[in-house]
Amino acid sequence: MSSFYIFNIQLLKSKDGITEEAGEARYLQLFNSLGLRQKKIISEKKILNDAFQLKNNGYFIPTFANQEVFEYFLFRRKVKKNVIVGSFEKFNEASEVQEYYSKAVLFSKDEDQTAISNRFEFAFLFDPVAHWLAIEDPLGKLPGLVTMEKILNRYLSPIASKLFDDYSLQINLVSKQDTLQEVIATAVGFKRIHAELTFKNGPTANQVLNKMADDRLHKLDMTVSAAKDDVMPRVPDVMQGVLENTSLYGKSEITYIDGTGGKRRVAKFNSLENPEKISARRKMDEGIFDYLGRISKSLITLATRRGHVE
Repeated sequence: MSSFYIFNIQLLKSKDGITEEAGEARYLQLFNSLGLRQKKIISEKKILNDAFQLKNNGYFIPTFANQEVFEYFLFRRKVKKNVIVGSFEKFNEASEVQEYYSKAVLFSKDEDQTAISNRFEFAFLFDPVAHWLAIEDPLGKLPGLVTMEKILNRYLSPIASKLFDDYSLQINLVSKQDTLQEVIATAVGFKRIHAELTFKNGPTANQVLNKMADDRLHKLDMTVSAAKDDVMPRVPDVMQGVLENTSLYGKSEITYIDGTGGKRRVAKFNSLENPEKISARRKMDEGIFDYLGRISKSLITLATRRGHVE
């Protein structure tokens, strides 16, 4: 069983007078440009210089990104979707870089890549309508999710800045909404609440997100806290709407009083430790593109259920 972790990739309007949303074409261009860049890096044998260095002499790099078309039935109608499929790879030994240069094709419809010792591949799927990126972690070897945000910014930000100077790139992990709501509903008091929120790319009926967009406020960073020996009995009104949106468009940390079982104890919630994910198992006779087609359908279904897309 694999887990696909989800990141919200947003190109947000960042200049006065810009009214057009980034749209599907720009998101496709962003990832197609990443694919062309990495193809050049590999052909010029510059992988080691380009790779993101992890701890313990580890390296991480995007290996390719290609635009594909998936067709499937969604909500009882047949849809044809443009998507980006690709992969990241992690390796620990510099000598393993030579493996890359011996392959003309790193990923295709006809052949699956086999892992070698200390080298791991992570398939990804990007939906340009939801602008959600789902990254597979089949063996629990994916770098930490905070590190993954840094990696995505490292490779995507320079491309976005060059191609779309009227837009600002924002990336955040999509976390579980039900876990956040459970904490808010069951806590008997709150010591500290911290929330970071970006406004939503595209139309929304949410008052907080609309106000942020109207005010050209890209990121809101807010903290509320009680006195040292006191607790807030509930989430303050000034924080409520902000906090509720962080699972899709930001991150949050809550120090609260848990009263379950009749005992009061201080507990902590961190959205980065509660990621939304898609769980899937690849069938024995299933090709990689059929497999990712199922993930594509699950991704847009989840985005719709969460109210991120209509």
